[in-house]
Amino acid sequence: MSDNLLEKLKAGMEIEPEKISLSLENFIREYTEKLESKGAILGLSGGVDSAVVAALCMRALGPKKTLALIMPEKDSKKEHTKDTLNFARELNIETKLIDITPYLEELGYINYFL
Repeated sequence: MSDNLLEKLKAGMEIEPEKISLSLENFIREYTEKLESKGAILGLSGGVDSAVVAALCMRALGPKKTLALIMPEKDSKKEHTKDTLNFARELNIETKLIDITPYLEELGYINYFL
């Protein structure tokens, strides 16, 4: 493969994070309006994916219209829950902490993967 072709391919694959972010924020804003919703409710786990979604929703809708549900269970590490709460605080979004252990027990999933 020639260097020229490789450079053209690389140029076509460049990612512009700010442009993508604005596009996703516009999508969230427009879809929320289309659904006639007052805001967004999301699950915030502390992972990268949910953190990005939380940040995009906050930027698109504002902190008062973004609610993060944090749902640890009995085996969740306390430090992960604490980190997740701290991240939500940094975004200035409201959180609800819901221990899902009883629901998992009711469904028979507490020791599902053991």
